[in-house]
Amino acid sequence: MFRPFKYPKLYFLFVLFALPVIIYSQDEDMDIDEDVELFRVRLSEFSFEYMKPQNSFNDRMNRSAYGGSATILYQTKPESPTFAGLDFYYGQFYRTSAIFGDVVQRTRTSVFGLDLVMRYYLFNDFPVVDPFIEGLIGGKYLLSGTSVNFIDTNENLDYTVESGSLSFSYGFSGGFQMNVYEGIYYLNFKASYMRGTSDGFFAIPEGIPNENLTINDLDFRNAPIDLLRMQIGISFAF
Repeated sequence: MFRPFKYPKLYFLFVLFALPVIIYSQDEDMDIDEDVELFRVRLSEFSFEYMKPQNSFNDRMNRSAYGGSATILYQTKPESPTFAGLDFYYGQFYRTSAIFGDVVQRTRTSVFGLDLVMRYYLFNDFPVVDPFIEGLIGGKYLLSGTSVNFIDTNENLDYTVESGSLSFSYGFSGGFQMNVYEGIYYLNFKASYMRGTSDGFFAIPEGIPNENLTINDLDFRNAPIDLLRMQIGISFAF
């Protein structure tokens, strides 16, 4: 269940998404004939992610997630440093397993996220790299599921959703791109801080090794799903 917004949160979200628009409107007064190299119309990005839980979520999950993300961005107007698009990401916090005869039972807790993104490139002629800032708003789906598979063939016999719920999220990012080939291929580095509403999840109890555990050995906990996402990947301009 979503928690009600308070006015400071609404103001924060408004600033995140209004700032790039305000900056762009000021750019309308610039002479578009200036000899300035501007960004291409679309960007496609694929990144490896390390996700570190924050605040009370860190205390109760006590596990980081590894995963990946895919982002598509479109220039808001020709010759604008402002881009808008979608960001999808996935990460797995842990996987437990227990063997029963010729089958293995595995339980995973993972996060799926989808955000609207507004990106603004700070400089058109910054040397070596292109720094940028972002505002993000969207949702996360935290899923705990148990599968049963044959050990020899890995054939799936059963899958059960133990818990799964959607939480609202918002945040901001900062990063930079480094051109590696003719203004088309870039290395991409980014860090995002995402606040989230409260959600339930299964966590491994402290002090217990991640071996021969079933869903009955895990604790069900609740916390706001706050994440620090660190990304490294490749961008394609087209």
